[in-house]
Amino acid sequence: MFRNNFLRWSIKIISGIAAFLIIFFAVQPFFVPTYLQDSTPVVKGYKYLEKNSIDALFLGSSQMFCSVDAGRLTNEYGISSYDFGASAQNMTQTEYYFSEALKTQDPKLVMLEVCNIFTADKDVHDNSLSWNFTPMKPSVTKFRTAMKVCDNNFYKSFKYSYAPILLYHSRWTVIGDFSFGEEKDFDVVLHPKKYALISSRGFFGRDHVEKHEIDFLKDDYNEKIIPEECKQAILNIAQTCRENGAKLVLFKTPVSCWTKGDSLSVRKFADENGFDFYDFNENIGEIGIDENTDFYNIDHLNIQGAEKFTDYFVETLKKYL
Repeated sequence: MFRNNFLRWSIKIISGIAAFLIIFFAVQPFFVPTYLQDSTPVVKGYKYLEKNSIDALFLGSSQMFCSVDAGRLTNEYGISSYDFGASAQNMTQTEYYFSEALKTQDPKLVMLEVCNIFTADKDVHDNSLSWNFTPMKPSVTKFRTAMKVCDNNFYKSFKYSYAPILLYHSRWTVIGDFSFGEEKDFDVVLHPKKYALISSRGFFGRDHVEKHEIDFLKDDYNEKIIPEECKQAILNIAQTCRENGAKLVLFKTPVSCWTKGDSLSVRKFADENGFDFYDFNENIGEIGIDENTDFYNIDHLNIQGAEKFTDYFVETLKKYL
């Protein structure tokens, strides 16, 4: 009798926990933020792609997806590609995104934008954690990555990995997909519908114009230190590329705040490890980047600057495809 009762109660408890978890994970997406100007549409659009349909995959932070118009590359130049990243993404987070990307795609070329190669795991801020982790599905890999960039804080890593609803108490009263984090100050060439997510290919084009002096044109040769975890993340990505028959190339998009010292540091690392590295700040004149018209802000090209860069960038891509 006791044994039967114990089994009965055990089954009820297990069933109750299972039901709670199913409901929890089903309801949670409606309560966490969606970032219309960032990773949410990038991740959503990627999942809509036909399996193994892209040749070139672009990885990195917002300087990548505000500069490389993957939709233009796909539609105008026939290079099937996608911008898969999130704002303020450091190399550890990029390695995680790459592992997720390979679940549905088998690119021949992987282009890694090195904007945040100098950002150590300990320096990743909470906004970056939200932008990078919230749109991604719960997984062990996600949790392990969170542990790295959250200084092994188990509870914080758990929230970002499995229960982001716990991070946004003030937003529980608002329900609906694409209802959070909307930044209406920007004119974004994007619409939160399936066809638009696919056609934009992860690219964000902004019409706003700001004048910014280009630091790269100054005489600055102060090198920076690349954190060891960032180096290792890139080496891990390179190894995965080799195992999957893909070519990894490092590159830097034109941006007003990048310096010659930054470029020198990355080039040394690239040369030491046999990577091709292109710093397109060296080609600003050829590209036609104008500091008066082609920047959205100090960190990003606007849509006009991105078009100029993409049209120039395509010739580099053709060398590998």
